[in-house]
Amino acid sequence: MLQQWVQLHHLNTFDLLLILNTAREVFPHCALFQVEHQGILVCSREPLRFDLPSLLAQDARPETEDLRRGLPLGTLLAYAGDVLVWSDELDQALNQVVGRLGRWRPLFVSRDYWPALEYWTPRGNAERFALEANLGYLKRFGRRHLPDLTGDPSPALVGALLERRGDLGAALVAYESDLSHPGAAEQLDRVREILLRSTRPGTK
Repeated sequence: MLQQWVQLHHLNTFDLLLILNTAREVFPHCALFQVEHQGILVCSREPLRFDLPSLLAQDARPETEDLRRGLPLGTLLAYAGDVLVWSDELDQALNQVVGRLGRWRPLFVSRDYWPALEYWTPRGNAERFALEANLGYLKRFGRRHLPDLTGDPSPALVGALLERRGDLGAALVAYESDLSHPGAAEQLDRVREILLRSTRPGTK
């Protein structure tokens, strides 16, 4: 298992793809999370998935209160909404560019004996809009479906995930269909208010 911080700002898309492909050449399953203007790359030799029963058990522990504070419905499952590209989506993003290299693709990596990133990444310091370019490229492939889950989440829990990743309209529908879930009604009112404010002139 690999977990690695990846810079999304001041890093051009070519170098970002080089980082992702380097990891992907070793691990068959990778996902990239976005936390504000930073990325967290998670890779594994086994298929990646969120284990819902384990997450719900963690939700019940007092020790996770600080982690859950501010999350929709106070559930750790909401962090699944931070996924930018998930496994097959990441492969699609890579194949759009790296796939054209054909049998030379394994050479599109940074290694100890060819530390390309150590010399190339400083170029990104001069790129003011690297974050927007990187997110724009990856979002063309990502967030088309929910990440793989072990378990059967209720509609309200799915709503928490959708709200976290900014799909407020879909979150609204999910909350409305599961008002019996603790906190769903309050979260629904919050999402409605956010959507209403976004339609009022001069408000944010």
